[in-house]
Amino acid sequence: MVVFVIWILLSLIYLSSSASALHSEEPVRFWNIPDQIKVSNIKRYNQTVAWLWIVYAVVLDLIGVLVAWGKGTLTILISIFIITKINIACMYIYEKIEAKYRVFDRKQSWWR
Repeated sequence: MVVFVIWILLSLIYLSSSASALHSEEPVRFWNIPDQIKVSNIKRYNQTVAWLWIVYAVVLDLIGVLVAWGKGTLTILISIFIITKINIACMYIYEKIEAKYRVFDRKQSWWR
């Protein structure tokens, strides 16, 4: 039960990240990337990133219910496997979101 409560609290942290992304005036970043980016439409970009966080939090809650319902070690291992795949999928989706909205200039290029 304690694991489920911690799991739900973690999901609430992601939901609060989505709420702050919805109300932010600057482009929000994904995870802990320190660079600021320029985007073509800040409001739509922030909404899209917020929806990514919302979907991630809901999926995390559903996996938390799976872990709370199944008490075996196999359930926990399967949930860890699923979460790692979901994290990779979220990073891939964010890269697509950033590519859609980002405005490149020479000072911001990562290869320089």
